Amino acid sequence: MRVVIADDEPLALALMRSMLERMGGVDVVAECPNGEAVLDAVHEHHPDLLFLDIEMPGLSGFDVVKALQADIMPMIVFATAYEQYALKAFDLHAVDYVMKPLDSNRITRAIARAAERMAARRDLYELKPALIGVMDELARQRDAQGGPAVAEGRAVE
Repeated sequence: MRVVIADDEPLALALMRSMLERMGGVDVVAECPNGEAVLDAVHEHHPDLLFLDIEMPGLSGFDVVKALQADIMPMIVFATAYEQYALKAFDLHAVDYVMKPLDSNRITRAIARAAERMAARRDLYELKPALIGVMDELARQRDAQGGPAVAEGRAVE
């Protein structure tokens, strides 16, 4: 899993990197001290996951998420010292919300959640051609019959 970490505190970045590097299957591709650097890193490295501090100089973690286009949006874990932002974080579809001081068990759980979402996305991506095939077949049936197609005994418009 390709990960970008962002925090304006150098010690927090170092701790996060250390925790993530001890986990198998995690590759920290960039460390960012501010939101602008995160945007650049996402475009350059195409990470699967961002660990974002919320309060950073310039663009906040929330500003970063709002600035990213949906087609390049990685999964997000917010890592912050502020509880009051949790609801907003999940409104932005965050995978997790980790409180500082960072705890390796919480980081491990956040990575596990992200891995589960990645697997679910991959499964959906792999099912897409089959679903398109079924939809095309139903459309052919509908066109050939001059009316609704039938799937499992029900009319499909």
